[in-house]
Amino acid sequence: MADYYKDGFLEAVMFAFYKNGKILIEHRPSKNNDEKEAFIPNGRIDRSDLNKNDDYRIVALKREINEEFNNNVKPLKFKYVMTFIVEKLKIRFYVYLVAEWSGEMPKFTIENSKKFADLEWIKLKDYKKHLTLPSAVSVCENIIEKMG
Repeated sequence: MADYYKDGFLEAVMFAFYKNGKILIEHRPSKNNDEKEAFIPNGRIDRSDLNKNDDYRIVALKREINEEFNNNVKPLKFKYVMTFIVEKLKIRFYVYLVAEWSGEMPKFTIENSKKFADLEWIKLKDYKKHLTLPSAVSVCENIIEKMG
């Protein structure tokens, strides 16, 4: 698969699953194998996502959810929340809040056909206890603001 770049930035989608005041996070292995890093699940937009009849970001969102959750979860109700740019890494994230889905949420994500990151539901209001990356913090603050 070929990653998609626009204006010098890698394009990606972030999918914030939300239910009953909780948000889904993943604990990914870090470069230091003894530790884990907390993220909001996300994935890269692929050039093949552009060749469909739908918005390429939505195509990528559905594809990435399908891949990472091993075909167990299908988003039914989702909305665009914001765009977040990580200037240092040259990544542009299109962030979607997924409020309704079918299927059973797995306990971990899949990468390259192998278990990758453990999943955990946390209270959205407690996001600062778990998430430190500016992108994840900004997304949580934005969701809280929009939820009232």
